[in-house]
Amino acid sequence: KASLMGIAAGTDGALWFAEVGSLDGIETNHTAGSGKIGRITTSGVVTEYSLPEPNSWPGLPVPGPDGALWFAEYRFGGNQAIGRITMAGALTEYPVGAYFDLALALGPDGALWVTDWQSNSIGRMALPVFTLTAVTNAAVSGGGNTVSPGEIVVIYGYGIGPTKVTTLTLNSAGMIATQLAGTEARFNGIAAPLIYTSATQVSAIVPYSTAVGPANVQVTYQGQTTSAFSVQVQPCAPGLFTIDQTGQGQAAAINQDGSYNSPLNPAKIGSIISLFATGEGQTIPSGTDGKPGSSPLPQPLLRVSAIVGGQPAQVQYAGGV
Repeated sequence: KASLMGIAAGTDGALWFAEVGSLDGIETNHTAGSGKIGRITTSGVVTEYSLPEPNSWPGLPVPGPDGALWFAEYRFGGNQAIGRITMAGALTEYPVGAYFDLALALGPDGALWVTDWQSNSIGRMALPVFTLTAVTNAAVSGGGNTVSPGEIVVIYGYGIGPTKVTTLTLNSAGMIATQLAGTEARFNGIAAPLIYTSATQVSAIVPYSTAVGPANVQVTYQGQTTSAFSVQVQPCAPGLFTIDQTGQGQAAAINQDGSYNSPLNPAKIGSIISLFATGEGQTIPSGTDGKPGSSPLPQPLLRVSAIVGGQPAQVQYAGGV
């Protein structure tokens, strides 16, 4: 039996929860080392991760922008800690001196705020700065570190940009700039066009000249550069954009009459729908880094197919917009 300490929705649609196992079914009598963090996917798969420290309770979980989970860890023997656990189950703990109310909040600059009941104060924990934690397809939140040339990606980290989100600008040549608000992202040393930048997320377009195979990603902000973060580059890594921006559930689709597709406004059988994706790989004509959509619109070099409701659908057009 267990007591539920708190729940939180993850960026990929999964549900995180904190729990404490009980010795005899009585909520106030807990076993040593019984604290766990659990995760339930949208398909109902439950995974539980035990905390390594005996006599510890996890508090209300707080999802980070990269899909990892932060939580306050109350230890009965002292040596309180802040915990971080990734979707793959990798746990990192940061010892601190506060006595928590088991409550955390993640600030826009990536810092954690925590209540301390012993001193009746609010504490701020600056997380490791200039650190990258994930690189994913912009259409699939929490996806793996696999990208393709020309793909729109989101780079997650801490201290990698300004506190306020800054969106793209065009340079004097009319191209999407590779430097934005003091931020620059590089794939194997090649500067990437930037769509937006912030303290915890940078959206970039993988340079078309990035070779298939392993690649190193680095972000520079105000002259300081992160360590290299490794990703795999494949010929294509497609992802469909969805309404909730996770790559799951309702697609961001347009019906043939130009209206938004939804359960209340479905597409008619035999009609045309427009879907939006990224990660198609190399194009014809060859993609140009940072070039806004213009004629001739580039089309994928690789063949594109689509399946709707388990049935193959006729692809009338696949390419840039």
